[in-house]
Amino acid sequence: MISYFSSLSFIFNNIIKSVFLKKIGICKLDCCVFEVSYFDCFSFKNIPNYNTSAMDGYALVFSKIRYNFDFVYNRFFIIDLIKAGDFTSSVFFDGDYVVEIMTGARIPEFFDTVVRLEDVSLDFNNPFEIVFEKVLFFGENVRIFGDDFKIGSFIIRKGSIFELKNYVSTSTFGLKNLFFLSKIKVYLICTGNEIIDSFNLDYNNNFINNSLYTYFLSFFKRISIDVSYYGISLDLKNDLKFKIYNLINKDEISLIVTTGAVSKGKADIIPSILSELNIDIIFHGVFIKPGKPILFANYLNKHYFFCLPGNPISSIIGLRFFVYPFIRYIMGDVLESPLKAFLEEDYVLKRTVDLFLKSFVFFYKNNFHVRIMEDQQSFKVKSFVESNSFVFLRLCDSSKKGDVLNVYFYEPF
Repeated sequence: MISYFSSLSFIFNNIIKSVFLKKIGICKLDCCVFEVSYFDCFSFKNIPNYNTSAMDGYALVFSKIRYNFDFVYNRFFIIDLIKAGDFTSSVFFDGDYVVEIMTGARIPEFFDTVVRLEDVSLDFNNPFEIVFEKVLFFGENVRIFGDDFKIGSFIIRKGSIFELKNYVSTSTFGLKNLFFLSKIKVYLICTGNEIIDSFNLDYNNNFINNSLYTYFLSFFKRISIDVSYYGISLDLKNDLKFKIYNLINKDEISLIVTTGAVSKGKADIIPSILSELNIDIIFHGVFIKPGKPILFANYLNKHYFFCLPGNPISSIIGLRFFVYPFIRYIMGDVLESPLKAFLEEDYVLKRTVDLFLKSFVFFYKNNFHVRIMEDQQSFKVKSFVESNSFVFLRLCDSSKKGDVLNVYFYEPF
């Protein structure tokens, strides 16, 4: 049996990234979130592409200002009004002239400084004259062309994940389509004679509602990955074997996630099915609780398997801490960093493995604090619903009040 971080190394070492890089697709800009960029995308123009005013005020030529003991004593005459989007003249006015200008408006050629509206006073006897009430600096309140993006700057880098913030930069340049990696195809199979998907309130007492597949589908949807749900497979070897056989014979790169039938009981048929289909089992069992029986397998570097235990919290831990890092890795992202939080109360428990503990994290007095929940059993859902995170407590970690622990939110996005 291996440790959690060793299991991640096994997972990453069995991924051939070039397999994923071979497939690209064009994506419209309005549906790019969580896509992975295939190319470096560079700025093809300066932003802003001309000098603009950062304030509502008056544009002027700095060299025309005359000071007397730190006070401007010459008056300036207003000769024009420029709004954002207006065409500006390149005619140079040789004199004490200013142009009233709005935020974002293009500054006329030869003008180089802007004084704010609140830093001038109008001459009520002559509404076209102003007097400065503060000392100015050259270039003040001017957005210089290329100050934000210069030609050749990165808009989005190859291998980076397109996030909501990227819409601002790509839209600024008027981009409509981008090239992205084609996403891995994900299949979900739940197993068990006792579970049903009907969500019938009046079902036979021998059955339980499948509490996992809607959670899994929603999780993948949040990271913009489509999942094909293959339904519930009974604990019948031929039924499940037939489904897996069909999946590994598809001409595609796929991730196959199963729940249940992966432990050591007579009904835990997945390990033997994988072996019979010559699917390479990389590891089976990790030094953690819950989720100890998790299995990772690889078939011809094209079809990857995560076989998760059937108890709800064990499966969710498998999804959150094994499947999700796998997806981040193939999308070019780095390993997720935990949140650091102070433990609110001593947690006393004899430990023989690393633990993922249901917990509630909150912000108080400029720091994060975490409280470990009661009812940590992997089949108990109520304590999961009442919490918001997992504490990852390693064997080497102290768990006394005030200790700083590693915390991961249930939803990492």
